[in-house]
Amino acid sequence: MLDSLRQVEERGAVESAHRIKGICSQIFRFAIFSGIIESDPTRDLRGALAKPPTRHLAAITNPTEVPGLLQSIHSYHGTTEVKTAMLLGILTFVRPGNLRQAEWSEFHNLDKPEMAEWRIPCEKMKVSTGRDFIVPLAPQAVALINKIRPETGFSQYLFPSPRSDKRPMSANGVLSALRRMGYTSDEMTGHGVRAMARTICAEVLDFQPEVIEEQLAHQKPGALRDANDRTQYLKQRRKLMNDWAAYLDQLAPGVFSSRTSVASAGKEEIPTKVAT
Repeated sequence: MLDSLRQVEERGAVESAHRIKGICSQIFRFAIFSGIIESDPTRDLRGALAKPPTRHLAAITNPTEVPGLLQSIHSYHGTTEVKTAMLLGILTFVRPGNLRQAEWSEFHNLDKPEMAEWRIPCEKMKVSTGRDFIVPLAPQAVALINKIRPETGFSQYLFPSPRSDKRPMSANGVLSALRRMGYTSDEMTGHGVRAMARTICAEVLDFQPEVIEEQLAHQKPGALRDANDRTQYLKQRRKLMNDWAAYLDQLAPGVFSSRTSVASAGKEEIPTKVAT
C-alpha cells in the first residue's frame, strides 16, 4: 500500500494519495466485516504520507471590491431564487448548505423588524450545540424574504429546485451564478462570503471576534468550549447584522429593497476601507 501511495505522492498529487488511502481503507474494513481479512493495512500508515497543503476558499475581503460584487448580483440575469439566495447569504453569512436548505417554517417575526429571526434547527448545523441556531435578521434581509414569498411561498423551501419544489436548490446554484458573472474559483466562492463578512466586520466595523465567531456558528476554541458555556450574544449579534446590512447598503445603494440609515445602525460614520 505504501509503495503504491508513494507513487501517487511523488507525482505531486498529495491530496489524491490521501483520498486513495481513504477509499482503500473503506474496502479493507468491508473485507474485515465479511471475514475475508483480519486487519486494515492502511491503519498503520497514519503520518506516512505528506500532509496536503492547506487551501483557503477564495473570498473577496477588500472592501473596495464588495460594491462590484453586489452590483454584479443585482444585474445578474438569473432566476430570482438564485439572486435572492446570494444576497441573503451575504447579509446573514450562514453556511451555503444552511442557505439553500432554508425552509419557510424556520423564519419568525418577519412582521416585527426588531425581533425578526431565522431559527436553523440544530440537526442542520455543522457544529451542534443541542439548540436551534438563531440568526437575527436585518430589515434588508426581511425585505428580501418577503419579496420572494409570492414566488416560492408555496414550497417547503425558500429556494426550491427549479425541477421540483419538494427539493432545495442545487449546491451548485450560487457557485454557477458566480462563474457566469465572471468570478473565477480563485476570486470568489459561495463559502467565501463568510470570510468576507468575518474580515470586514472585524477590521472595518470593529466588532469583537467572539461576536462574529458566534454569528458564524464556529466551534468555541479552547477553554471556551465548555458544556456550561451557553453564550449566544444575541443582542450584540443583532447589532452586528444591522450594522453589516447598513454598511452594504451604503456601499451599493439600491441593491437591497430596504434601507437602514447609518444613524439607525448606531454608527456616526461607516468607513468604506480598512484603516492603515
